[in-house]
Amino acid sequence: MSIRETVLRRPIYFGQKDLSSTGEGFETDLVEKLVGEKLRVLRDEIEEQRQRVREAAWRWLKLSNTAELKRDYETQLNDANFRLNKFAEHGVADKLQKRLGFQQDAAALTRMKERANNFILALSSLIAEHEDDLRNATSYVSKQNPVFFAAYYAEFSNLIAKVDQLKQIEQEARAVAGRLESEQGEFEVASKSLQEKFAQVERQLAQELKQTGMTAIQPDDFLTQQQRKTKAEQMLEALAQQESQQISIRDALFTEFDKLNELWLREFNTIKSELDRVNAGHTALQIEADFKGDKEAAISFMQQLFKGSNIRETTLRAVMDDYADFGGLLRALPGALAKADSTPEVFEKTFMQNLAELVTWQASKRFVIRYRGKELKHHSLGQRASALLLYVLSQRQNDVIIIDQPEDDLDNQTIYDDVIKLLREMKPHTQFIFATHNANFPVLGDAEQVHACQFQDEKVTTRSGSIDARPVQEAIVNIMEGGQEAFNRRKEVYNLWKPQS
Repeated sequence: MSIRETVLRRPIYFGQKDLSSTGEGFETDLVEKLVGEKLRVLRDEIEEQRQRVREAAWRWLKLSNTAELKRDYETQLNDANFRLNKFAEHGVADKLQKRLGFQQDAAALTRMKERANNFILALSSLIAEHEDDLRNATSYVSKQNPVFFAAYYAEFSNLIAKVDQLKQIEQEARAVAGRLESEQGEFEVASKSLQEKFAQVERQLAQELKQTGMTAIQPDDFLTQQQRKTKAEQMLEALAQQESQQISIRDALFTEFDKLNELWLREFNTIKSELDRVNAGHTALQIEADFKGDKEAAISFMQQLFKGSNIRETTLRAVMDDYADFGGLLRALPGALAKADSTPEVFEKTFMQNLAELVTWQASKRFVIRYRGKELKHHSLGQRASALLLYVLSQRQNDVIIIDQPEDDLDNQTIYDDVIKLLREMKPHTQFIFATHNANFPVLGDAEQVHACQFQDEKVTTRSGSIDARPVQEAIVNIMEGGQEAFNRRKEVYNLWKPQS
């Protein structure tokens, strides 16, 4: 339960389930109740930084297939060169060089035409996107500062004039593109006029190769292999530029992750500082904290993401053994893959597919609560409830502490010896609100205000007042003690039990 929008300073609520909980992660839940509210601003920063890391990971993943493409095109280039060497041995390259040159020139002209058209299209889109907004911007009329706005609009008109200049540049660029297209047409006419000559050379070359018994070498295949070579070289050049960009994007990802890790560490140190402060006031109960100490949580998270990959849990444990988080694993991934047994490629592929989720997953902090030197979860239910209740009551930074039915797992002796005495000590500094069926809390705790509730005929009625008010006393006896008769009878029995003097 979180109570934020009030005039209270750090109210805190604990129910019976909180005091008797022993399930998985109950230590973390307890710490969260104690200090979670103090971390709200920092956790907002963490979430914002987590999104930056996700975006950096996505940018890197867009280029992550560079290495695989590079290997493919290197293989194509090597194969094309091998085949072209065979053509060179039989003089094919020299005889087909002119046709090859024309093909390469045609490809270059096509690329330049595409780039020119893209430039003109982008320029036209830029003008269309902004022209109306710029021209309409001066429609505003200022009533308070007309002179200032007149001068401002005069200067703004110079910017609008640039739009007209861009439109003129667009027209000139289209004219240039038209002339280039005309010249390219002349080139295509010249190329077509040589087609028969090229075909004659190929027929003659094929006849010569046939006479020498080299029927496996076809002139058409030479041109195909030369095109493969040209394309592979162009792609490798482009991939080299992408590879350089990929390194900078990878480094940017590591930088963003380091910032996220620093925020996680700040969060932990804040929690640790609070726990140290609280632990200083206790000798029986202590909470220990370990930054990124829950390795099992990391393994469990990996198992979820790697489901269906057929990678065994033992492999996941072996790969993660030396790393506290997935950012550390990413940095050392090439070396870590050596521990992936026979599945390094599958591991790397699955890891990279889930990169954004992995690097933004916060390595779990590990908390251990010890009571009288032994982990709290190994104590009896009553001992756990007693220890945690004392721990909650002794918080010095919560001005309101709300506790619901704390007596369910406590005996009356513990309530009086431990809880009530601490309660009376802290009353001047802290507002306590108990929902209870145990009379020891309002009576021996000397409650200033008591609200007795009764449900009858589908209605809830209350009687409120000081512990010294007679109606409140009657309500306590009737509800908590079973009525006046039961109360008196117990009193008589207790008197009989007193040792005789």
